[in-house]
Amino acid sequence: MAHITLSTLLSSLLLAGVTAQANAALNPKTVAVINGQELSLSEFNRRYNENIKYFKFTPPTKTNVLDDIIKFELGVTEARKRGLHKDPKIIERMNTVLYQALVEDALSNKFKKIKVRDKDVQNFCKSYPEVRTSHVYVPLRMNPLKSEEKKARETIKKALVDLKSGKDFEAVVAEYSDGYATTSGGDIGYQMKDKLDPSYYSAALKLKNGAYTTAAVRSQFGLHIIKLSGKRSCSEINVAEWKRMIYDEKRAKVFNRFLGKLRKQAKVEINYKAIQ
Repeated sequence: MAHITLSTLLSSLLLAGVTAQANAALNPKTVAVINGQELSLSEFNRRYNENIKYFKFTPPTKTNVLDDIIKFELGVTEARKRGLHKDPKIIERMNTVLYQALVEDALSNKFKKIKVRDKDVQNFCKSYPEVRTSHVYVPLRMNPLKSEEKKARETIKKALVDLKSGKDFEAVVAEYSDGYATTSGGDIGYQMKDKLDPSYYSAALKLKNGAYTTAAVRSQFGLHIIKLSGKRSCSEINVAEWKRMIYDEKRAKVFNRFLGKLRKQAKVEINYKAIQ
């Protein structure tokens, strides 16, 4: 019985292949007909060329790509039959693709025009040097309970009292701090601007070498007492790494300018109290 079923299945597949070939034969520029929808040669070539971009060594055969396209089209048809395209979660995912497509369509050429010169790196480094810091760190989520925030600030207050009394920074870290840097006296090494929380970096930049902040610095991660250990000379930096960071910042400005313009043209009402 199993043999008969397999034979029947093979016969059906062969028949389907013959039918597809017969449909394609009606028009030399038609590659396949899928549930009555023609896949033209030009469309197939476009999708094939798009597909092979992602293969570095051995690209798939055209037959394999055609098979994948047929599976894709049949899958999309079945998904629509099941009403998945009306599911809010699916719509959100589809809109994410549309959003990304908009950014690529509207801004890809502008992104390509962004240039970062060695002079840009030197100027940026002088304004935003790489800093080496240590910190007393007390974790605190962004929307803490009042009791959680009170406890965290009391810990920072005690740490500051000990520091002002002359206790070594490393000893204060060992007693009050949390996180991976505790074992190194709070030292997190040299960090570039884009690797640190903006509030943390801004506070560190204002310090003199060897000094520490005299009040808690609030970052997205919690509370900090920050000590500045050094600023790296611009002659010692990894230029390629800095170019990447500067490019990312310029790219973000182009992106924000575009979305900012869309926002000005739109009507947006916000109730910030609802998210507090």
